[in-house]
Amino acid sequence: MRKMKIGVFLILALFTTSILSAQDLPKKQMANIEAQTKKVAEAIGLSADEEKKFLEINIETAKKQKEINKKFEKGSEEFKAANKELWPNKRKAVEESFSKENYKKWLAYLNEQKKNKEE
Repeated sequence: MRKMKIGVFLILALFTTSILSAQDLPKKQMANIEAQTKKVAEAIGLSADEEKKFLEINIETAKKQKEINKKFEKGSEEFKAANKELWPNKRKAVEESFSKENYKKWLAYLNEQKKNKEE
C-alpha cells in the first residue's frame, strides 16, 4: 500500500512539474511530448526518475525548437546551425540523466525507429 502511495505521488509530481515547465507550449504539443516520452520509457525500461528527467529534456528541447522557429527564417543558415546544435545537446543531457545501460538502449531504440521510418 505504501509503495502504491509513493507511486501515485511520483506520478502527480511528474505531471505537475511537466505542466509548470511547459506553460508556453501548446496543449497538443505537450500531450505529444508526454505520450512520446512515456512510449520510449516503456520501450527501454526507464526508472521513474529517468522518465521524469527525460520528459524535462524533451520539454526543454521543444521550447528551444520553438525559439529557433521564431527567431530564424526556416531554411536559413542560422536556422540550420541552431537546429544542428539541438541534437548533440539533447543527447548529452540524456546521457547524463540515464544509466549507461538505458542510454545504450535509447540509442538502439532511436536507430530502430530511424530504420523503420526509412522502410
